[in-house]
Amino acid sequence: MARSLIALLLVLLSTVSTAADELKVGVMHFPPYYKIDKYGGTSGTYVELIDKVLKRAGLKYSFRGYPNARFYQYLKSGEFNLFFGSTKGNKEIEPYLIYSKKPLKDAIELRIYTRRGNSIEKIEKVADLYGKNIITIHGFRYSGMLKQLETAENKPNIYTAKSHKAGLQMLKAGRADYLLDYKVTTEKHIKEIGADNFDYEVTLSIPIYIMIHKDYPNAAETLKKIEQNYWAFIAEQK
Repeated sequence: MARSLIALLLVLLSTVSTAADELKVGVMHFPPYYKIDKYGGTSGTYVELIDKVLKRAGLKYSFRGYPNARFYQYLKSGEFNLFFGSTKGNKEIEPYLIYSKKPLKDAIELRIYTRRGNSIEKIEKVADLYGKNIITIHGFRYSGMLKQLETAENKPNIYTAKSHKAGLQMLKAGRADYLLDYKVTTEKHIKEIGADNFDYEVTLSIPIYIMIHKDYPNAAETLKKIEQNYWAFIAEQK
């Protein structure tokens, strides 16, 4: 009887340990990299990449979708513990995470869009937007750039669009002079609305890092393993 109880206890402890060590991969809605459907299912090019890398590394994991507006708070709190993204340099979140030594192979391009033919001041850096009328997309913080704009002494008038397409439509209609958005999230909609309506400046090439929450068991070792398998996977694609 005693042996049976000990065996049962060991099985239970093993189950608890396995559940605790499972990597919870955070997913926000940021097509085509990350997608969350109406049923909470996750997909996207980064989801596919992470899936292949973690399988290659032999790790247990699951994907979990979170609303964009609260995503980084959940990352900070450890609600999930792995993310491929761009929080490096964010002083509110960075202390809670460990980052890969190098960014991923490809960066994400952030652009400032204007209406073509509109005789407005050329924008080359974020500070050039101070005091201007700009459109941003709901739920996006632009790697800390939005906070910089919101807290500037001569902060811009910020109009929030509910979607990437809505942001372009607002810009075309003259609701503001500038739109801050990502190349990859606007390309499809620009084709729909008409590419000849817009010009843009590239304001930032955002490096993407692998990050793990410091509270995850053996976080540094796990991150090292993931990073090694990422670069091995990339080398295999050549």
